[in-house]
Amino acid sequence: MHYLCSVEDLADGKLRVFRISEGRSIVVIRRQNTFTACENRCPHAGAPLDDALIRGNTLTCVWHGFQFDLCSGACLEEPDEKPLSLLSLCIRDGKVYLDESHTPSREHSK
Repeated sequence: MHYLCSVEDLADGKLRVFRISEGRSIVVIRRQNTFTACENRCPHAGAPLDDALIRGNTLTCVWHGFQFDLCSGACLEEPDEKPLSLLSLCIRDGKVYLDESHTPSREHSK
């Protein structure tokens, strides 16, 4: 598992970018006590999601306005569009970890 941060470091309704390795970063979104992680690129056009807008369970890419469901990863604009690449998180003892040993889950609640 890859340690990312403490739960308190993630503001509710916001996303935070984490550099995992050279050339790879992810975003972690906190919505109350639910945490979701995905690759830091929009599957539609490859835009970084650093400035994506979060409203409820929806992430909106600022490049073209494509919206994605944070629970399923599905594109809400074009059903045939590739979904967000959601990643597995583990929340343990108030700490957030990226868990690359498991099949990606949709979201994780504290």
